[in-house]
This record gives sequence, C-alpha cells and structure tokens, in this order.
Amino acid sequence: MVDDITTPGPSKSSPVALGLAAASAQAEEAEADLSRLLRYALMVDEDHRSACSTLCCEIIAAIPELEELAAAWAQDPVERTKLLADGLDTLAVNRDRTLLVALADSTRLLGVTDEERFASEQRCVAATLTYSLRRVERTIEHEMRVRLERVALGWALVASGAESPMGASAFVVARYLADARVSWIKKAARAEAEQWLRATEQDAGPTIDDSEPEAASDEDGPPPVGFVRVWVLGTDDIKQKKLKDVVAGHEHVLGCDVPLAHMPDLTAVRAALTFEFPYALGVIDALLGDLVGQAFVYLRPTILWGTPGSGKTHFCRRLADPRSTGASRFDASTSDGAVIGGTARRWYSAECAHPFNAISRTIVANSLPLIDELEKADTRSDYGRL
Repeated sequence: MVDDITTPGPSKSSPVALGLAAASAQAEEAEADLSRLLRYALMVDEDHRSACSTLCCEIIAAIPELEELAAAWAQDPVERTKLLADGLDTLAVNRDRTLLVALADSTRLLGVTDEERFASEQRCVAATLTYSLRRVERTIEHEMRVRLERVALGWALVASGAESPMGASAFVVARYLADARVSWIKKAARAEAEQWLRATEQDAGPTIDDSEPEAASDEDGPPPVGFVRVWVLGTDDIKQKKLKDVVAGHEHVLGCDVPLAHMPDLTAVRAALTFEFPYALGVIDALLGDLVGQAFVYLRPTILWGTPGSGKTHFCRRLADPRSTGASRFDASTSDGAVIGGTARRWYSAECAHPFNAISRTIVANSLPLIDELEKADTRSDYGRL
C-alpha cells in the first residue's frame, strides 16, 4: 500500500523547491501544447539532474506526504523509480487525479535504465510518448517535432528489447539508438534514391548536383514519373527582395521535384476506416472508388454533407493519414479567396498560397486539402470569394 512508503504527514517545502515548481509551471505555460511527459523528454537532454529536481518539486507540491520518498528518488532515481512511480499510480486511482499519472510516467522516463528488469516501465514510457506526440504533432513547430520524434523512436527501440542492454540510463540509450537508426535510414534512403534516378535517367534527365542550385527553368525537362515540379522561379524572380522574403523557408521545394504519394493497400485502408466509421460505409466506398487502379493518390473534389458533430472533419483527417498525404484544413467561415490563391506580392502581407504551404510542410505534392465549414463561407466578393 502507498501508506507504507510515505512519511506520517506533510511537511513544508523549501523556498528552492517552490521556486523550481514555479519554474516548471511557467514552462508548461510556454509549451502549452506539450504534455508533461514530452516536456520532461526535452528537458532531460539538457540537464538530467535539473529535470529530476524539478519533477521532485512537482511531486511534493501535488502530494506533500511523498516529500521524503521524492527527495530520496531525486538523489538515487534508479533504485527508487519503481517504488515512487507505483505509489503515484496507486494514489492517482484512489484520489482520481490524472496529474499523478503524468508524474508517474515522468518518473519512469527520468529514472529507469535500459536493463531488462525495467522492461514494463520502458514499454509504458514508449507507448505514452508516442500517444502524446500523435496528439500534438500537427500543432508544434517542425524543429520541436523532429526532436520529439527521435525521442519516441529511441524509447520504442529500447522497449523492443532488440538491442543488448548497455546498463545506462534509458533516455541516454534511447537517444543513442535513435541517432544511429536515423543516420542509417538517411544513408539508405539516399542510396535508394540515387539508384532509382540512375535506373530511370534519360538523356536529358536530371542529374544529382550537391552544389547550390541556381534558378530553375521549365526548359530543364519534365520531372520524372511520380514527381511534380511545384514552383519554378526564374532568374529575375529570385532577384526580387519581396519575393525572396515571401518564399523564405520553402527552399527545399522551390524548383524541386516533389514526390506524389503512391497508392496504399486499399483493402487495409477500407478495413481501418470501416472499423472506425461503421456508419459511413457509403462514403468510404465512394471515395476509395476514385483510387482503384491508380498509381498515385487522387480524389475528385467531394462535398461531405451531414449534421454537425457527425465526424466529417475527423473522417477526412483519418482518410488522409493511412496514405501519408496529410490533410491541410482551411476554415471557410474565416477564409477568403486569398487563403487558397495566396496574397499578391505587392501587398505588405504577401504570402504563399496555403496549399503550397501544405506541400512545403509535408513534402508531398498531392497533399489533401480539407475545406471545413463550407456552408459558412462568405458570399461577398469584396476581398475574393473562397
């Protein structure tokens, strides 16, 4: 029982402890989209001891009677992680406080090693990290998502048990395994791409050049099958400062051949959608019917008409995910024509069209655009009707 591992009663926290707890609260406000576990996953890479101290203070602030055990855990996390995490889980059930579950998961993240005796804790952290990341992956910045994806990958590799234990902290081993795996994937992907290009290269086809590309031209020849040249800028265009400011950050797709998403296994996609949306069989079959016999994903413009709250938007997002095309949502009730077509470069607020932004973000040429709340679109033409 938890009572067996706690001190007789609450005690006052020191000013240092309260200060650390306040700092943690401020961090939560600054990174409101991230769960507590994801925040500690980022924090531990910078300073493990500071992360343990901060978590200790959060535990004490939430459950004062665990002060002695939490303080002992902060000094020796490995040997006391199971005891503290299990105690927090038990209290979470007894007191119906989900905060304590998050604190327990964070305790495991910071405290366990990659040894087999912590296999259960490793699987718990890996699963929770993946679930938490999936919830915010489309709302956080690209750089932060990359960092968190590596963390989740590393913990999945640790929890799989496929690698021999190193006897080190699990978060350190996870970082090492993730970096090694990502490096290998990059090399393999580059080798595969180069092999494919050599096999399909024509006399006037594209060549691989690691030097900085100059302005592209339509005269360079058509893109290979399965690719789309999204936006070609001429030499005069590149010299325009206003245009350079507008396209900044999109250099990785400008004048490049962006791949089209290939057709998935329609049987698997239909099975997944039918399981999640059993009431929408007609819609599922109508949409997937467009994809039969195609090499690349292409859907005709389609309107989903149904009552509010029936899951139309969620269905569209799930329809896109299995095919790796990604769904980019536009709210018709707050958008005008400039959202789709972009803003003219002569305006101070000039920006790229949102569909192009979606292609730049997903690096997929046939990304799925989702126009939500279509019936609420403004019919006035003053600023361009959607």
